[in-house]
Amino acid sequence: MGWDGSGTFTRTDGTRTGSTVWDQARTAGVSVNSPDHDVHDEDLASGINACLTKDGQNSPTDDIDWGGHLVTNLGAPSAANDAARKAYVDVATQRGTLAKTGAYTVVAADLGKFIDCTSGTFSLSLTAA
Repeated sequence: MGWDGSGTFTRTDGTRTGSTVWDQARTAGVSVNSPDHDVHDEDLASGINACLTKDGQNSPTDDIDWGGHLVTNLGAPSAANDAARKAYVDVATQRGTLAKTGAYTVVAADLGKFIDCTSGTFSLSLTAA
């Protein structure tokens, strides 16, 4: 049985389940039975293999719902696919950000350079002289 899909790991010998599998077997008069142990041990191995290792030997095989909890103490990003820390994003978004109001004229030659015609967004980067 192993993991039940809801985050609970349950031991089994193929007949009995729970934290008292071997006591249940003894109470039922079942002697040591290698197939029961094989099922039980394989469940343990499957459960361990379904876990994420702390030393990075494996990777998630699905999205992880953190249940509203934070990922803390994240390293600074260095590659394009690295996760970014909030402090990194805050600093990056503050660089060169300046709000101005006024009238701007954009000619047809500028389409695609400054205006995303699919979303109507406008961006303009100015370099100080």
